[in-house]
Amino acid sequence: MAELLLEKRCNRFLEHADTVWKDEDMENRIQVLSNHYHRGYGAPNPEPDIIHINKVRPRTITRVASMHVRKPEVLVRPRRAGFEQAAMSGELLLNYLTRFKKYSHELREWLFYASLYPYGVLKLGMEGPKSLSLPMMRAWHPKNFRCDPTTDTFRPSEGSWQAFRYRRSIAFLEASGLYDEKGMDTLREKVGKEDKDWSPETTEVWITEHYLHPTPGKRDVQIMVSADGYNERAFQSGDNIWIREDEWTHVIGLPGRCLVFAPSPLKWYPIALPEFYLDQLVLGNLMQTLKVRAAQRSIPKTLADANALGDEGLAAMESSHAKQILPVKNVPQKGLSEVIADVRSTPVNTDVIMGVIDADNAIQEIDGSSGVQLGRSEPERGSTSATRDALIEQNF
Repeated sequence: MAELLLEKRCNRFLEHADTVWKDEDMENRIQVLSNHYHRGYGAPNPEPDIIHINKVRPRTITRVASMHVRKPEVLVRPRRAGFEQAAMSGELLLNYLTRFKKYSHELREWLFYASLYPYGVLKLGMEGPKSLSLPMMRAWHPKNFRCDPTTDTFRPSEGSWQAFRYRRSIAFLEASGLYDEKGMDTLREKVGKEDKDWSPETTEVWITEHYLHPTPGKRDVQIMVSADGYNERAFQSGDNIWIREDEWTHVIGLPGRCLVFAPSPLKWYPIALPEFYLDQLVLGNLMQTLKVRAAQRSIPKTLADANALGDEGLAAMESSHAKQILPVKNVPQKGLSEVIADVRSTPVNTDVIMGVIDADNAIQEIDGSSGVQLGRSEPERGSTSATRDALIEQNF
C-alpha cells in the first residue's frame, strides 16, 4: 500500500510539472536558444534574404570562460581543532575527484547550460562498485529535469520532489544490478508483446528517476524509478512500470543542484540570459541586411551600349574599368545618348550605419558583457583578445 501511494505521488508531481513545462513553452524556448547558439537565428527556416550574425555563441562561451578554470584546486581548512587530519584527507580526495573524475568538465557544462538556457542542472550522487562508492556529479540537460511544481516559483532546493529523465538499454539496466527483478521481468514481457524483434542490447528504455523527501515512516530520501516507454514508443498514462524503490542514503537533500542567473517575475521558470536581447538580435540582423543592400546600391555603375560596343568591347571594359558595367541594348535616337554613361549612386545612409551600432550597443548593455571581455577595447585589443582566446582554448 505504501509503495502504491509513493508511485501515485510521483506520477502526480510529474504530470503537474509537465503541465507547467508545456504552459510556459519550455521545449520551444530551449530549441530557439539552441538554434541561435548554433546558427545565429531562432527559426528552423529563416528568411534567406536576411543576414544572420551569431551573437549568442561568443557571449555564452565568454561568460563560461570568465567563470570557470580548467583545473580548479580545492582547499579545505578545518574550523575546529583536531580536524586537521580529516581536512587534509578531504582535500586530497576532493582534488583527486576534481582532476580524475572529470568534475571540472561537468562544472563547465553546468555553467554552459545556465548561460544559454533558463537554468543549469548538476545531478549529485554516488557511483562505482559497492566496495568503493565515490561521490559523483553529472551535468544534466535542463529539458530532462523536473522539480517540485507546487513551490511559488522555480526553487528546486526548497521542493520535496525532483525527477531526471534518460535513456538506457535493457541490457544496461540488467547489468547494473540496481533494479528490481520482478519489475524488469514485467518490462521485458511488455516490450516483447509489442515488438517481436526486440533485443536487450538495441531496445532503449525511457527512464524517469524520482526523488522524494522523507515521508511518514521513511527516514531517508526515497528514490523511485519508472520505465515510461521504449525506443520511440511511450507507454499510456498510468502504464509506466516501476523497477526500483530504495532509500537514497548518505545524502542531504535532493540530488539536483540548479544554477539560475535571472529568475522571472512573471513566469514560474527562470529567464535565459539570451532571451533578454532576442528582439535586439532581430533588429541588428535587419540593420546589417539594410547596410549590405545599401552598400551594394552605392557601388558606382556604368551603362554601356551593347549594340555599339559588342561582346569584345564589353569584355575589354570589364577587365580595365573599375566600375561595374551594365550592358544595355540601346536603340538609336532613344535611351543612351552616348556609348557609355555613369549611373548616379549615393553613399550608405548614416542612419543605417548608426542603426547597426545602436542595436549592438543595446545587446551589450542588456547582456552585461564588457567590451574588454569580448576583445573590443582598441588600446588593449591584442592582449584582451589573446587572453579571451586562451581561456576559451583551454576550457573548450
